[in-house]
Amino acid sequence: MGGYTWSKNSRLNRITSWVNTPANDIPSEIIYLKDINYKKTWSLNFSPKPDDNDYYVIYGFGYAKFYHASLGIIQETEIFVPEEDSIKVNLIRLKNTTSEKRPLKLVYYIKPVLRRR
Repeated sequence: MGGYTWSKNSRLNRITSWVNTPANDIPSEIIYLKDINYKKTWSLNFSPKPDDNDYYVIYGFGYAKFYHASLGIIQETEIFVPEEDSIKVNLIRLKNTTSEKRPLKLVYYIKPVLRRR
């Protein structure tokens, strides 16, 4: 979903890990959503913990958008880096299409790269 994050140089200054192994492509940045009422957890992207519904991705110049719907919750996640800033933005929009209140828990997981200098 988010690939990995670095500062100024993708080889020398990694913030989160990355491995070039497509068969074992476990992301180092994952956003999970948990529905408290239904006790169900899934990732906002199709890896590593998808549910049974479809995931859609749109890639553009400098951004990626991920779309998914599960248990009546429509999810849109846009990931981009503003040209004028040195930050990565994950903009998440959630829409409840049911008539009941839905307590949700959002968890952002990263696998940081730790280096000794």
